[in-house]
Formats: sequence, structure tokens, C-alpha cells
Amino acid sequence: MEGGSQVSPLQEAKCAAKARYKPARTYELFPYQDQQQLPQQKHTDIKSKADRLRELKQLLDEKLITQADYEKEKKKILDDDEK
Repeated sequence: MEGGSQVSPLQEAKCAAKARYKPARTYELFPYQDQQQLPQQKHTDIKSKADRLRELKQLLDEKLITQADYEKEKKKILDDDEK
């Protein structure tokens, strides 16, 4: 044997394979969310009827919708609770 360390052909092949490996896909991991938290998050995104009516009135005042559209959408918002 010589003074230096020798690398076996198998080890050499493994090193070459590692150098060539390039993954086709990468994945991003997200923290696990408990299923019970999901409905609560959706609830906070829902605007109150008053907020929706205020926005609708603002659209009417800015003449972005007609009076007929305003009345139609207002009825939808107010009747939304009864379903």
C-alpha cells in the first residue's frame, strides 16, 4: 500500500452520483394547522352586514352603481340572514 488513503471504486461512484444529483422538484413545508382553527379564520374574514351596506351606499354615492343595483344588492344583504 502507498502512504495515501485509497478510495474504493464504489465510494468513488457514490461521490460522483452525489455531485450530479439535482432534484426535479422542491417542496415548501408549512406548519400544521388544526382543523378546528379553520372555521374561526373564515369567520373573521366575513364583513358585517353594516359594513357591506356602507360600502354599497358609498358605491351609489360615487355613482358607480345605479339606484336599481343598490336596491337589489341591499335586499340580498338584508335577506342573507334568513337562509
